[in-house]
Amino acid sequence: MFIVVSSLACSARGTFGVEVSVSTKGALPPKLQTITIAKVAPNSAADNAGIEVGDKELAINGCEPPGCCALKAR
Repeated sequence: MFIVVSSLACSARGTFGVEVSVSTKGALPPKLQTITIAKVAPNSAADNAGIEVGDKELAINGCEPPGCCALKAR
């Protein structure tokens, strides 16, 4: 599954319920290479949406890897 994460407020705490693994290349500034779902919190918005560990994200806040400046993906 491929997903796009943008500014989401999915619970009272404002979290979506995922942890991601990000690989970068370069130093100043680093460029995103891949964004992979590393952990999905049980019963979270992400879990309820069917997101699974290993899914790849297509973009974070409009930042599309590979090559997007990692600072833009906050």
